[in-house]
Amino acid sequence: MSAEDGMTVVPDPLVLLGGLDLEARREFIAAASGVIDKAAGSTVGRTANQLRVERTRLKDKLQPRYRRYLREEIGDTVANERDVDDEIRLLFDALS
Repeated sequence: MSAEDGMTVVPDPLVLLGGLDLEARREFIAAASGVIDKAAGSTVGRTANQLRVERTRLKDKLQPRYRRYLREEIGDTVANERDVDDEIRLLFDALS
């Protein structure tokens, strides 16, 4: 579908986010999360606040596991264990 066909071309929101600075991306994602929480909450019979609490609890539970897993995986790719933190920094710099 293209604009020539008389169709409206809707840009991919993720492509648009790529043109924003990090703080603007965070604001967009936070605003979108509120809308998603409200819609999902009404679907499963919970309030948006209850979903936020559950999401935070799950994030707090999984974050240490993810951190451990990431350190193990990166540790397998470097010659010296002392280089793991530097590699993680480089990875996150590349992703941001």
